[in-house]
Amino acid sequence: MGCVVLNGKQYEPDSLEPLLNDIVEKHPELDIEKVNTDGIFNSQPCRDKIHEILGEDVELFSSVNARRKKDIENPACGIAKITKHGNVQCIASRNMVFLSKDYNMDSYIFGCPVLNEESRKKLEHMGLEVPEEYECEEKAECSPNSEIGRIYRAKREMLSQIDWCNPQFSYHFKLIHSLRTKIERLFARMKRDLRCGASTSVELAISGVMF
Repeated sequence: MGCVVLNGKQYEPDSLEPLLNDIVEKHPELDIEKVNTDGIFNSQPCRDKIHEILGEDVELFSSVNARRKKDIENPACGIAKITKHGNVQCIASRNMVFLSKDYNMDSYIFGCPVLNEESRKKLEHMGLEVPEEYECEEKAECSPNSEIGRIYRAKREMLSQIDWCNPQFSYHFKLIHSLRTKIERLFARMKRDLRCGASTSVELAISGVMF
């Protein structure tokens, strides 16, 4: 529907602008609700640019941008680390399951994937692997007095790489972002069959924005 080729070193909002304008000019009839991009566009300036051109209600679906982020080791009892990609891992080396947001404490709430029934249902709903057993070898150390395992609240600022309004570990995000599959296959063909180098792929990546 639209394509622009730009310098890969260009500031992301500046490279996003001509493509958005191109789409709007060529297809004024479209009622755009979502913009689906890769992680390089996961920033507030890019969201601001989308809102400026397409409207305040348009959502950005962009994977986690882990640039300039590091793993946070042992942030709390029972938690081994928070990875730079925003995954909360327990001391049993399992990813905790995102349950909801606590707006009063400005934090994300995660549950145990083994003992917490709500977490298990979330995994099943998203089509992810659910532990067969309701037993965890680290329970005595992690949460000896809790039948549902550890509930962990991660402050919003600890996960600044995550979009607070549209968290990348939510089912809603995963459902929409999975639509990029066809575009990623196109990029793979460009690299493999058309011999486009890495720099060319970066320049053309902006054409992968989906509406």
